[in-house]
Amino acid sequence: MRRSVGVLYAALETGIELMAETLQCDVEHRTPDVVYVRPQQAKFLHSGPAKIVRTALIEIDAIVAQLAQCATRVEFVALREKLHNDYVNLSYIIANSFSMSGDHSVRQQAVNQAIKNVEQFIQAEGVTAFGAEPVREALFCFDTLRRAYRLVYVIHGKVAAPASAKDKDRALAASFNSTALWSQLHLDCMRVVVARKVGVSQDVLDEILAGSRLAVMAYSYVRQGIALRTEREWLPTNEALDDEDRKLLAESFSDYVESESAADAES
Repeated sequence: MRRSVGVLYAALETGIELMAETLQCDVEHRTPDVVYVRPQQAKFLHSGPAKIVRTALIEIDAIVAQLAQCATRVEFVALREKLHNDYVNLSYIIANSFSMSGDHSVRQQAVNQAIKNVEQFIQAEGVTAFGAEPVREALFCFDTLRRAYRLVYVIHGKVAAPASAKDKDRALAASFNSTALWSQLHLDCMRVVVARKVGVSQDVLDEILAGSRLAVMAYSYVRQGIALRTEREWLPTNEALDDEDRKLLAESFSDYVESESAADAES
């Protein structure tokens, strides 16, 4: 079913407002450095950092499991506000553990593998839990996150942003980190619901999907970070998008399966 552009952008704007209301911690203004991994990707690290990552992921799953069991949207939103800072702090512990090696290719390989594995799991098992359309939306969000993280790897390989753009670069980094983690929290909810066969109400599922869609904003922020380093203008976000830009995003949402990147096909 083709989703209208207006509905998609309204959902994104609502998601940003809810995220801003929930955030109580200061996500550091620095080069994008969050990651998305699962326990299997700890194998990329030495034993000490690997143990830290596995322990943090156990705690993350405990947080997400509580959210997955919420019976109503009101309950979900209230508990999310209570637990979100813990999710963010644990995510930074994981990201810092992957930073210890100093090899950004390790992070990229781990993130690609984790996203692909969870995508395949949701695609294979999620329809029974949610139906076809929510699964399609979740896969779109995972695909968008994968593309965003690929661009983060590009940023790590480029020179720093010009001195005149340092403040904007820090703001974009903070926005990427916040929106990526917000999306990942909600996609983790979908993963846990499927894995533990927990039934969710429609209003809770709608809230989970709305949060997952912030992957689109994360992608936009990292593209703007690249533009600062290449002195090229990039597509602005939200209200600055013109009709053609909105049409392209809508087509991407509707046809993401057909537009799967060649890199994904080869992996």
